[in-house]
This record gives sequence, structure tokens and C-alpha cells, in this order.
Amino acid sequence: MDGLLPLITGFGLAAGAGGRASLVALLLGVFHYTPYFELSPSFAWLASIPVLFILGVIGVAEMWIDAHPDLKEFAHYPTYLSAFAVGFIALAASTGDVDSSLLSLAGSGILGGLTGTTARYARNQITEFIDNSTGAIDNVLGDGVLNTKRSMAENVATAGIVGTTIALPIFGAIAVLLLLVGGFFWWRGGNKDPVLPTDG
Repeated sequence: MDGLLPLITGFGLAAGAGGRASLVALLLGVFHYTPYFELSPSFAWLASIPVLFILGVIGVAEMWIDAHPDLKEFAHYPTYLSAFAVGFIALAASTGDVDSSLLSLAGSGILGGLTGTTARYARNQITEFIDNSTGAIDNVLGDGVLNTKRSMAENVATAGIVGTTIALPIFGAIAVLLLLVGGFFWWRGGNKDPVLPTDG
């Protein structure tokens, strides 16, 4: 089971990268200084102070852009690249034995990158549905209040998933799975074609 836990942790973190990639990368570096998580040697640079500072600045910018509907369209596609990159790092850095083989490192990283990208796609579909559903209310309230609250809730959820995944990998993985499945069915329910009344 001990050998499986780093893999579960890596997948959970890679999926979390689909939400806030920069926040996940930042927390990976921060948690490296705790007893709960240690980056593999190839990725120890992620915990350096300059990198953590840069990730913090990027994270704040990412959150600010997402909270403003008129700006987040410009960051829509670039976030897939960041989700892939952080997903790559998360899975590869969580599995210490990948350092013994470049092929294993690449395979593990690509799997993590695909996980992060897939989670990002699911996240975009769900948040677009939420924003469209609450758009009319936001127009009345003004200043994108509900969009901002949704964005902040996503920040808290991502940080919670990362912390839980690192401290309690199995529970973190279950939380990610439940969020994705629940969000998918919610999105699916909201996108069903309306049933038209029939004559007779």
C-alpha cells in the first residue's frame, strides 16, 4: 500500500491542477517543507524561494483574471498548458522511483499532464455552465458578484483538495472524484434538451 500512496497522491494533485495550476504548484513547494510531502530530487527546485515567489504572483494574477468574466476568455486556452505542465510535475514529483528511469519519468509525467488537462476541460465546462446560469442575477447585482464568489470557492476547494491529498491521499483522491462526477452530472442535467409538449 505504501508504494500505491505516492501514485494516488500524484493523481489527486494532477487532477487538482485542472482547477488552479499555479496554486497546486505553489502548495507542492510549500508542503515540501512539511513532514507530509517531499518532492523527488528532480523537482526540488519547485520549493526554492524565488520559484515560490513567482508562483505566488502568477497565482494571484490567475485568480484575479478568473474573477473578471471580461478578461478570463484571454486565459482560457493557455490554462490548458499550465494544467498539463503542473499535472506532469505533480505526478512525476510525487513518485520517487521515477528518477531511476528517464522513460518512467516521461511516462509518469505525461499521464499526470493528461490528467490535469482532462480535469481542466471538465472544470471549464462546469464553470461555464455555472456562470451562464447565474449571469442574469449577476447583471442585476452588478460587478460580477456571483462569478467572483464562484472563483473564490474554487480557490478554497483547490487548496482543500491539495492539502487533503497530501495529508490523506485516499480521501483526497475520493474528494477529487466526487467533485468531478458530481459536477459532470450537474452540467449534464443543465444541458439536457427541454421536453416539448406534444399534442393529444
